[in-house]
This record gives sequence, C-alpha cells and structure tokens, in this order.
Amino acid sequence: MDKTILLAFCIVAVVGLCFSAVIAIQFYGEKEAALQRIGNLYDTIDEKQETIDDLYGTIEDKQDDILELSDQKNSLTYQNNQLTSQNTELTNTLAAVTLERDQAIRDAESRQNELDYLYANTSAEKQNIIVDLESQIQEVRNELAEIDWYNKQLMAQHEEVINRTTVIEGEVYNTGVEIVVSGLLVNTGLNYVDSIIYFEAWDLMDEKCVNITTNIVGQIGELTYLAPTQHKEINCRLNYSPNSLTRYKVSVITGNKIYEIT
Repeated sequence: MDKTILLAFCIVAVVGLCFSAVIAIQFYGEKEAALQRIGNLYDTIDEKQETIDDLYGTIEDKQDDILELSDQKNSLTYQNNQLTSQNTELTNTLAAVTLERDQAIRDAESRQNELDYLYANTSAEKQNIIVDLESQIQEVRNELAEIDWYNKQLMAQHEEVINRTTVIEGEVYNTGVEIVVSGLLVNTGLNYVDSIIYFEAWDLMDEKCVNITTNIVGQIGELTYLAPTQHKEINCRLNYSPNSLTRYKVSVITGNKIYEIT
C-alpha cells in the first residue's frame, strides 16, 4: 500500500515536471516571437525617422525656393514702382508743356486779332506797329515750334517707358550636337507685350537652314504674351547633326525691338 502511494506520487511529480517543461518551452517561443516583433518595430521606427528627416530636408529646400521667389517678386515690384514714378513725372511734364503750348496759341491768336484790327485802320504809324507785331508773332511761332519739338521728345520717352521689355540672364551654348537656349524674359513696361524667340542658322554652304525648326524643342517660334512685371523662363534646344552648322543666331523679338542673346 505504501509503495502504491509512493508510485502514485512519483507519477504525479513526473507529469507535473513534463507539464512545466511544456509551458516553459511555449513561453520561451512566445518570448522569442515577441522579441522578433519588437525588433521589426524598431526597424520600422528607423525607416519612419529616415522618411521624416527626408521630409524636413524637402521642406527646407521649398522654403529656400519660396524665399528666392519672394526676392524676385520684390525686385520686380521695385522696378515697376520706379517705372510708374517715371511715368507719372513724364505725364506731369507733358501736361505742363501742353498748357504752355495752349497759352502760346491763345496769345498768338490775340495778337493776330490786334493785327487784323490795325490793318482795318491803316496809317503810317499803325503800319510800323503792325510790322513790330508781325515780328513778335514770328517769335511766338518759333517758341511754339520749340515747345512742339520738346513735346514730341517727351511723348517718345513716354512711349518707350510704357512699352519697354527686357531680356535678362540670357544664355546660349553649343554642345556639338545641340544648341541650348536658356534665360528669363521679363516685361518691365506698363503694357501687355507680345514676344517671340527667333532662331537663324546657316549650313556648311553658308546657306540658311529653312527646315531647322523641325528639330527644335521648346519655345522657339511660339508667341508669348506678357503682362506688366510678368516674366517667363526661356528653355529650348535645337538638335542637329555634328558639323552640319557653321553659324547661328538667337534673338527675342518684343513689339518693335529685337534683343540678340547669342
């Protein structure tokens, strides 16, 4: 009886140890799996941190671009304000000259009326007065001619300020197989202007290449309308066979002006 109880206790002890071993093995496996998941999470966190760092770098680059564009806008606004001020001064001067001209015309008409009256009452003394008045009238006419000439000069300057368009930062270079045109076209006037990039090329026989536009990529030959202070980037290129061109010329035509940028 005592041996049977002892054997039963031994069996229970062995079963308990086996059960404990099974639980321990299962717990160890779950621990390893948890550690693996934790390692994967750390890898994911590192990847997300790298992405965040890249985004911060992109944000800084965009902020630099925004500052650069803001500087360009401020520069164009300053130029526009200067041109507006010049235009106002020219307009005021033109108005003053016009008033002087109108007054001179009224004075001449008044003196002409006096002359007509004196002719109606002719006498030797009056004839002398008439000669003197004619001399004065001629002087007034000469002054009026000078005022008209000055007025035309002001109008020409006024028109030039209004329609002025400039090409800045233009660059053309030849790589041997293509010609690249780049730069910035800016309307510094006060009116809308139309602009077009014009390309001319000559071959080995020194004849103009009439079909050269078939190989052009970009804005060459395209009509561009620019508002006041508006700008447009120039970016176009011409592909050609090596040694097939001897010389070339790139120009920008705006209104009645031509700017060569070669």
